[in-house]
Amino acid sequence: MKPKRKGNGVKGGAPRKMPAKKALGLPDKATLLAYLNAAKGAIGHREVALAFGLKGDDRRAMKAMLAELTAAGEIAKTGRKEIASKTVPPDGGVFQIVEIDTHGDLLARACGRDDELFGPTVRVAAGKPQVRHEGP
Repeated sequence: MKPKRKGNGVKGGAPRKMPAKKALGLPDKATLLAYLNAAKGAIGHREVALAFGLKGDDRRAMKAMLAELTAAGEIAKTGRKEIASKTVPPDGGVFQIVEIDTHGDLLARACGRDDELFGPTVRVAAGKPQVRHEGP
């Protein structure tokens, strides 16, 4: 029985080459919005460009498209270079209570950069308080 070889299983121990990532090209606004809606929380310009394989002029065009979507109110800035969909609530963060409904439930929206509210209105549900255990 032959001893097991260490390494990546390629003869001679040569590293495997990763397949080149296909460039998808500059997406249209609908595709870009769908991508941002599918993302969990805020996402940076860099991650969007990497997801679509954009470089150079296409990357600048993408940033201009994101600025147009922000001005139109479709997306919101959450940081210096981070953006998020206005229709999908973030996983966590700072929420501001905007209303109390007729049943006494609190309704809140996420707070972004410069206290700009974004995302849908979410109901803050009362439940058992969670206790954090510190240490082992």
